Amino acid sequence: MDLRRICIEDDLDLMKIADSGQCFRVKRFEDGFFRFASKDRFIYIRNEGAGEFSVSAGEGEWEGFWRNYFDLDRCYSDICCGERNKNCFVDEAMDYGRGLRVLRQDPWEMLLTFIISQRKSIPAISGAVEMISDKYGRHIQTEREEFCLFPAAAEMADATKEDLSACALGYRVPYVLDAISRLNSGELDLEAISGLPDEELLAALQEVHGVGKKVANCIALFAYGRTGCVPVDVWISRVIEEECGGDSPFHLFGDKAGIIQQYLFYYERDRDSGQRKAGSQGRERANSNPGNKGSGQRKAGSQGREKADSNPGKKGTGRRKAGSRTGERDSAGSGKPEAKAGKGIAQSQESREPDRGKG
Repeated sequence: MDLRRICIEDDLDLMKIADSGQCFRVKRFEDGFFRFASKDRFIYIRNEGAGEFSVSAGEGEWEGFWRNYFDLDRCYSDICCGERNKNCFVDEAMDYGRGLRVLRQDPWEMLLTFIISQRKSIPAISGAVEMISDKYGRHIQTEREEFCLFPAAAEMADATKEDLSACALGYRVPYVLDAISRLNSGELDLEAISGLPDEELLAALQEVHGVGKKVANCIALFAYGRTGCVPVDVWISRVIEEECGGDSPFHLFGDKAGIIQQYLFYYERDRDSGQRKAGSQGRERANSNPGNKGSGQRKAGSQGREKADSNPGKKGTGRRKAGSRTGERDSAGSGKPEAKAGKGIAQSQESREPDRGKG
C-alpha cells in the first residue's frame, strides 16, 4: 500500500470521529490505521503524532475529495475558542470532544443509513448497512482487506421486500424501497436539492417516507454540511432538559450550532457510558465480598460514582440507560414537556420520531 505523509494542523481525532454517531462503516485496524469510504472512494489513514498523518491517497485525490470529506477548510480549534463562555456545559463538551469533525458524506448513503438507524443501536446499524453493501455494493480487494462499497441507488433498483428484510431492516423496508424508487425515477435528485436553503432542503428530504425532521437534520448536517441544522435526539434532549433548564442553547451558536450539538452528543453519551461502567465495577467489587454484602454494595456504588465524577470526561448522573442514537427510548415516554428550541435554527424536536443510532 502506497502511503505518504501529510500535515494537519487542526483538530482531527480519528477514533472520536469513528465513534461519533455520524458514520457507521469506519474500520479500525490493529496498527492504528482507519479505513473511511464514501461513494466509490476509500482511504486508509493513521495519526503519526505531532499533526502528521499517513494516508493512502495521492495529493490530487486528497485535495480534490478527502480534504472536503474531513471538512478541513474549517478550523475547529477556532470554533472551540470562539464559541467559548456562552454556555458552561457546552465548554465542557467542546473540551472533551476536541478532535471531532463533521464529515461531508454521500447524501444517498446518509439518506439510507439514517432511515435504517431508527430505533437501532450502532452495532445493529453497522450490521444492516454492511449486509446491504455486501448484497448490492461493489466488492473491493486491497492489500489489507476485502470489503464492499455502499451501493448506489441504481445498484439497488431490483431490491425486493424479501431481500431487504434479510438485511435486518424490519419495519424500515418500505421506507428504503420508497427512497430507492424516488432516486431511480428522478423524483428526488439529491444533487439538485443541495442548493436549496436549509428549510427547503429539509422539506425536500422529508418527502421520502420514513424521513422526519430529526432524520432530515442528520442528512442535512452530515451529507450537505448544513452546520446550522441541529438533530435533536434523545441525548440532545437530555442536555437541554437537564443541563440547560429546558432552554435550547443552540441559538447562541448560529451557523455552528450543528457542530456544537456534535460535541454535546459525544460528551453526553460518553459520560453516560462511563458512569454506567463505573457503577457496574462498583457492584462487582461489592458482590465479591460476601461477608459485607449490603454495606459493600453501597460503598462500592459510591466509589464508582466518585471515580466517574473525578474524571471530567466521564462525569454524569448515571441515571440514564444506555441507548442508541436512534433511541431505545424517546422523549415521548419521559413524562417531560418538550425542550424549548432556539429560534432561527433548523432543528428537530419530534418526541415520537426515533433518534440517531449510537450505542
